[in-house]
Amino acid sequence: MKTVKKIILIAGIAAAAASCNDFLDLQPTDAVTDRLMWSKPEYAELYVNSFYTYIHDYGQFYDNASSAMQCAYGITEGLTDMMKYAPGKDNSTGIHHGQMNQFVYGETGTTAASFAFYLSNWSGAYEQIRRINEFLYSMHQYAEFDPEDVTRFEAEARFFRGMVYYELAKRYHRVIVYPENMLEYAKDTPLDTEVDTWNMVEDDLTFAAKNLPPTWSGDDAGRVTSYAAWALLSRAMLFAGRWDVVKTAAEEVKKGGFTLLPGTTSEEYAKAFSTTALNGNTESILDYSYQHGTLDHNFDYYFSPFGDSETNARGLGNPTQELVEEYEYAGGGEVDWSPWHVAGGTTDTPPYDRLEPRFGATVLYNGASWKDRTIETFEGGADGWITPGTVNTNGKTTTGYYLRKLVDETHTDLVSTKSSHPWVMIRYAEVLLNEAEAAYHLSDEGTANSCIKEIRGRVGLPYTNQSGTALWNAIRKERKLELAFEGHYFWDMLRWGVFVEEQNGTTVHGFHITKEGADTRYEYIDCDEAKRSFTDRIYQCPLPEGELNNNKAVQQFQEWL
Repeated sequence: MKTVKKIILIAGIAAAAASCNDFLDLQPTDAVTDRLMWSKPEYAELYVNSFYTYIHDYGQFYDNASSAMQCAYGITEGLTDMMKYAPGKDNSTGIHHGQMNQFVYGETGTTAASFAFYLSNWSGAYEQIRRINEFLYSMHQYAEFDPEDVTRFEAEARFFRGMVYYELAKRYHRVIVYPENMLEYAKDTPLDTEVDTWNMVEDDLTFAAKNLPPTWSGDDAGRVTSYAAWALLSRAMLFAGRWDVVKTAAEEVKKGGFTLLPGTTSEEYAKAFSTTALNGNTESILDYSYQHGTLDHNFDYYFSPFGDSETNARGLGNPTQELVEEYEYAGGGEVDWSPWHVAGGTTDTPPYDRLEPRFGATVLYNGASWKDRTIETFEGGADGWITPGTVNTNGKTTTGYYLRKLVDETHTDLVSTKSSHPWVMIRYAEVLLNEAEAAYHLSDEGTANSCIKEIRGRVGLPYTNQSGTALWNAIRKERKLELAFEGHYFWDMLRWGVFVEEQNGTTVHGFHITKEGADTRYEYIDCDEAKRSFTDRIYQCPLPEGELNNNKAVQQFQEWL
């Protein structure tokens, strides 16, 4: 699918218009104005275009802490053993910084107000839903153009409404499903049941899937398609546990001819999440393109290694040894890391250059090639190392690693130029993994194994069919590695109900690397200083105080009283 760049360039105008009461007035005072507004589909399209910015709002590149849609202080991988933000217990304030440590060590997140600040999207999401409902209600009341166009716009709008309700439902489980007609809104409205909440998501995305075109052409290329709706439905229904719907949706996506890109090298594999469909990405189902100076983001500024530009705004989140040790050798085979866990370290070089392609495309390590130089994460090296317990990383790694995935290697001017790295919101690899998980729960082990085999085969890894617990573990591992740093890992562990069991009371690790003449010593270290602290409250986001104060028909969830 073509990038949505052209669509988004005019979205700012449409969004501004959407915020004005007179753009889509539900109680019109001038019938001529309303007839004019809904007389041509071109006018409606301007409003729909503003919804496309929601893809950015919920993506990995969104970086406005005051109105964050996924996590206020960084990407959610920073709440897990996959990424370490800041050295030790440093809790320096700021996005993509030590303030994430306040959450993982239990210093914040223990009260409803503080927890909601990190992970709540309630007010922002309902503002988006309000705008979509305004659009749908007004269009159904006043549109004078072809019914086919009305259906198309409804499908497009309901795709985004389903997406936003999904983002609410995965946090709160039960939300308020408001009617399209805002005149029917009641000040005090109770929460809908969890079943009805997920019914709303399923109904919207199914309608979109059945009524959107499979492809677009010309200037419309890049708009959401029926395949994008089916793919998002396959993602959302994993949270609802509606395995048959997930499997059916994934099978519909397969009709679109999407294929996994080659992945026998890290460079080949990286194209799956660094290029758009317009540029030949055959597994991109929906992507969002950025443009320097108009639509851009700061991801490179936050995550590039220190040696790229020696300021204190680099390498703020680092991959951990826990993640690194999940990767296999190229061609298959588990790595025995015990020789690198010995007290005092070892001068043996870790087998980085012998690991499977996904590792090199995801993690920057000591000795890796990057921007026509070699990464140096040893103490005193160009990219440096920072002692756990130091306040502020000053851009240096605390684990011995930097993030490579989603960081643009061609971006050189990090200070005065923001990043235009595209965001591939949904790719075919995820759909295969969604289907594998659903098939497992439906006792269709043949389909589950087939999907995992395809995922591993792309990067040259062999696979022998598994069953039972072994199959489940294979599905979990492939989701973790294939979708690393794409915003899934934290939410996956929550919906599986294993987050507290697997993350509470743990610490993350890395390497303190030093030069000893011609030798390099790798010392396995604890990077946390304290054990991570989570309780069962994390499985359901609390209702924000604003809703509780303004809506007398809702009460705080029992876990947060």
